[in-house]
Amino acid sequence: MSYIQCYLLHYEKALSFMEKSCALSKDRKDRINLATLRELLALLESLSLRPEQIIALKDYLGNTLETDDCDHSLRLTEKWLKEHVAPDAHKTVLAGLRQAGGYCDCEVIFNVSNF
Repeated sequence: MSYIQCYLLHYEKALSFMEKSCALSKDRKDRINLATLRELLALLESLSLRPEQIIALKDYLGNTLETDDCDHSLRLTEKWLKEHVAPDAHKTVLAGLRQAGGYCDCEVIFNVSNF
């Protein structure tokens, strides 16, 4: 798990920390990091998934696509959703994935869960 992924598990605290850090710093990199964090949080909200669910989805797709080629659909993502997410949230999650560029399983890995 990457450093940012660990922070995103507690993203409200991470955002608060980054905002305080930027207030004290004049470093442009800090502002870029804050903007990146805000972008990731907006992505999380649009997906209606918790950070640990996104990580689990990425792991599942990565492991499954090692042996199966992507068929340019969301077949595996939909299978994972059926097993891990309440049915009434599926449409919202799929819409969020598409909005973030995840129109097939391999795109979900590269465009959505690659933080």
